[in-house]
Amino acid sequence: MSIVSMLLAAYLMIILILEDILVFPHWARLLNFLVLILFLSLPLKIATEANKKEKSQPLLLKTEPLLYDSNDSNEPEKSLVGEENVELCQESMNILEAMGSINFWLLFLAILCGMGSGLATINNMSQLGQSLSYNTSKINTLVSLWSIWNFFGRFGAGYISDILLRRRGWARPLVMVVALGAMTIGHVIIGSGFFGNLYIGTILVGICYGALWSLMPTITSEIFGVLHMGTIYNAIAMANPLGTYVLSVWVIGHIYDEEAGEHNSCLGVHCFMVSFFVLAFVSFLGFIVALTLFFRTRVFYRSVVLRRLHYSLRRYNSRWIALASSIWIEALLGGIYTFSIYSPVLKTSQSYDQSTLNTVSVFKDIGSTSGVLSGLLYTAASSRYSVPWVVHVLGAAEGFLGYFSMWLAVVGVIPRPPVPLMCLFMFVAAHFLTFFNTWNVVTSVQNFPECSVQNKNPLNAMSIVSILLATYLMIIIVMEAIFVFPQWARLLSFLVLLSFLSLPLKVATEANNEEKSHPLLVKDDALPPCDDADSNEPEKSLVGEEVVELCHENMNLLEAMGSFNFWLLFLVTLCGMGSGLATINNMSQLGESLGYDTTKTNTLVSLWSIWNFFGRLGAGYTSDILLRQRGWARPLVMAIALGAMTVGHLIISSGFVGNLYIGTILVGICYGALWSLMPTIASEIFGVLHLGTIYNAIAIANPLGTYVLSVWVIGHIYDKEAAEQNTCLGVHCFMVSFFVLAFVSLLGFLVALTLFFRTRVFYGSVVLRKLHRSLNR
Repeated sequence: MSIVSMLLAAYLMIILILEDILVFPHWARLLNFLVLILFLSLPLKIATEANKKEKSQPLLLKTEPLLYDSNDSNEPEKSLVGEENVELCQESMNILEAMGSINFWLLFLAILCGMGSGLATINNMSQLGQSLSYNTSKINTLVSLWSIWNFFGRFGAGYISDILLRRRGWARPLVMVVALGAMTIGHVIIGSGFFGNLYIGTILVGICYGALWSLMPTITSEIFGVLHMGTIYNAIAMANPLGTYVLSVWVIGHIYDEEAGEHNSCLGVHCFMVSFFVLAFVSFLGFIVALTLFFRTRVFYRSVVLRRLHYSLRRYNSRWIALASSIWIEALLGGIYTFSIYSPVLKTSQSYDQSTLNTVSVFKDIGSTSGVLSGLLYTAASSRYSVPWVVHVLGAAEGFLGYFSMWLAVVGVIPRPPVPLMCLFMFVAAHFLTFFNTWNVVTSVQNFPECSVQNKNPLNAMSIVSILLATYLMIIIVMEAIFVFPQWARLLSFLVLLSFLSLPLKVATEANNEEKSHPLLVKDDALPPCDDADSNEPEKSLVGEEVVELCHENMNLLEAMGSFNFWLLFLVTLCGMGSGLATINNMSQLGESLGYDTTKTNTLVSLWSIWNFFGRLGAGYTSDILLRQRGWARPLVMAIALGAMTVGHLIISSGFVGNLYIGTILVGICYGALWSLMPTIASEIFGVLHLGTIYNAIAIANPLGTYVLSVWVIGHIYDKEAAEQNTCLGVHCFMVSFFVLAFVSLLGFLVALTLFFRTRVFYGSVVLRKLHRSLNR
C-alpha cells in the first residue's frame, strides 16, 4: 500500500511538472486520467486479497489486559516518569480528561504553530507567487505540487518515527520537533526572496506540514488512547485553523494590504518578507513546545508505548478492504489544497481584497480541521449502531452542498453573497474532509495495531503492483512527449489505469481470506546480540585479531573510524560513487562532444535515474540471495559492481557508435548498486545504533571523489583539449578522462575485494546467523 501511494504521488508530480513544460493535447490528458484511475484501483485489489487471507486464517487472540494493572504498569510508570506523567498511564481518556492534561495543550500549541503557519503559506501561494513575478502556470504547479510534498511528509514522518520508536525507543514527538525546525528554515527561505526561493521553501514547508498531519493523530492515540480518539484528535486539530486565521489575516493579510496601499496589489520581495519571518518565529516557537512534549513523554514511550507495540492485540475483520478503501478516499481528497488555484477567480468575481480573501481561506481551514462533530458521529455510528458508513455519506453530502454553493456564486447564478455567507459556504465545503479523515485515521489505527501482519505477501504484492504501475506511467509519459495520442488511445490508457487500480482489491481479498483460514500466533521472542559466549569467540578463533573489531555490536563514529574496514569502505565509495557521479555531471558536454543533440542528451540524463533505480533494487536483492543461500559476504557484490563500472568507463572512452548508451547503462546501474550496498554493509559491520552518523561520514567520500575527478581530471583535460575555443568536439575530448575514471574504478574494485576477504568469515558466522535468527522470530 505504501509503495502504491508513493508511486502514485511520483506519477502526479511528474505529470504536473510535464504539464508546466509541455502542452498536452486532449487525448493525452484523458490518457493520464485513465492511468490515474488505474493507480487508484490498486489499493482495492490489495485490500481484497488481504481481506481474503484474514478470513481464511482465524487468529488466536488473548483477552487478558496487556498493560494497565496495578501491579504491572502504573507503578513502574510513576517511578520512572514522575507525577507529571502519571496521567499518561490511563488506557483511554475522554475529551475532558485529555484537556485536563498538560500534554494535550502542548500538542495543541505545537499544531497551532506548525500547521497554522504551513496552511497560511499554501493559502497565500497565489499572491506570493504573483508578488515574485511567477506566472499563473508556475503558481498552479506549485500549488499542485504542495499535495505531493504533503504526501511525502506524511509518509516519511510516519515511517521514520516508527523506525526510531522501534529500534531506538525514541518518543514520536522528536520527529515533530525535527519537522518544525525544518519548517522554520523553509519560512526563512521563502522570506529571503532569492531566486528559486519559492520552490525550495514550499518543498520544505509542504513536507513538514504533511509530517505534522501524520504525527498528530498517532501521538494522540498513543498518549490518550483510541477509545475517544476521534473526538480528541479533532479537538486538537482545531488549532490548525486558529493558527491559520491569526497568521493569514492578522499577519500576512494585514502586512500585504499595508504594502499594497491603494493599489490592492503588491510586487516585490518586500510584500511577504516580514510576514514569513514572523511565520518562521512561530514555527520556531512550535519547535520549542514540541521539544518540551518530547522530554515529557520520552520515558513513557520507552516503558509503555514500546511495550504496547510488542504485545498489542490484533484485529482481523475486513481490514485489508478498509485499507484499500482508505487509499482510494485519500487519493480523492487533494482538492482541499487547491485553494490557491481558484482563489484568484474567487477574489476577482467577488471583488475581495487580500485580507477578505484570507478570511475566506481561514474558514476553509476551520472547516477542514474542526472534526469534533465527525469524531462524535464516528464513535456513535461505529460502536453504538455499527454503521460507520454514515460518516462517509454525510461528509459527501456536506462537501457537495458547500462547493456547489460557491460555484453558483462565482459563476453568477445567484447574487453575490455577503462575506459572512461566503465564509459559511467555504466552511461547509471544507468540513466534509473531517468526516473522511476521521474514518480513515481511526479505522486504520484500530485495524492495524503494531506487529499485526505476519504474512507480508499482500504488502509485497502491493509493492509489485506499484512498480508495474510506475513503469506504465513512465512509458506513457515518454510516449506523450514524443507522440500525439488520439482519443481512442486516451480511452485505452484510462481503461488500463482502471485495471491497475483494481489490483489492490484483489490483493486485499486474497490476504483477508488467507488470514481467516490460517490461525496465527503472535510471538515476540528476543534475539540475543553478539556476545562473548556466542559470537565473539568464534570470530577470534576463525579470523584472528584483525576481525575481532567486527563483533562490536554497535560502534560509534570514533570507534568505526579507528577500524581499517571503515577506511576501506570509504575508499570504495570515493572511487565508485565519485567516478559515477562525475560521469552524470558531465553528461551534457560528453554528449555534445560526440555529436548528440539536446534531446538525446536529456534522454540519457533522464534514463540515468532509471538505471540508478534498477541498480539499487538489483544489488540489494542479489546480495540478499547470495548471503542467505551461499553465505557470501555482501562486499562481493560491491566488487562486482565496481568491476562492471570499470568496463562502463572504458566503453564511454572508446567512442564507438552507441557507446554512450551502453556505457551510461553500466555506470548508472553500478552507481545505484553502490548506493544500495554501502549503508547496508555499514550497518552490518558497525551496527545500527550510530548508523546515521557512520553512514553519512562514509558518504562524504562521494562528493570528495566527484570533486577530484570532475574538476581536477575531467575539467582540466577538457579545457586543455578545447584550448581557446571553450568547446571541444570529438572522441579525444573525454577519452583520457574516462581512462582515468576506469583506473579509479579498478582501484575501487581491488579495495572492495580486500574488504570482502577481510569480512567473509564474519558474514558467514555472525551476520548470517543473526539473519537466520531474525527470520525465525
